[in-house]
Amino acid sequence: MGSRTPVMIGVDGMSAGEPFVLAYDTPVTIGRSRECEISMQKLRRYLELSEAERNASTVVNAVSRKHLRVCVSGTIAKLENLSPNGSWCDDARFDQVKHVDLAAGQVTLRVSPGESFVLMLMEQEQIERLLAKTQMYFPVPSTRVEPPRPPSGM
Repeated sequence: MGSRTPVMIGVDGMSAGEPFVLAYDTPVTIGRSRECEISMQKLRRYLELSEAERNASTVVNAVSRKHLRVCVSGTIAKLENLSPNGSWCDDARFDQVKHVDLAAGQVTLRVSPGESFVLMLMEQEQIERLLAKTQMYFPVPSTRVEPPRPPSGM
């Protein structure tokens, strides 16, 4: 068994299907604010919505500006709730800090009734298959780079 890397994958809501490869010992904040490394406002599904749909989205609006901070060191994930609405790990609400051992398996993190992620450790080969399958790659905390667009008129 080779080295494993922390990965979060959106399960439902705006993040559904989007993989996020995390760096060890680097805190990642999930929230509605564009300042967050995983921002609801930067997700592919959100960007596809019209302005009216974005404003009416109960999924996005239920997520706090800065909702949850995740930091993985070794196999231990430190989950820090930043929201007055709480966060959930495997359907158990927590309001402050929770530590989970990812060596025991993946956990499901929920930041609103319609927005959740799975957090796990993956082998490099698994990550490569996942990224090839989804054709998406959002390393966190770096900035997502959009592919160049062809010139108009083509």
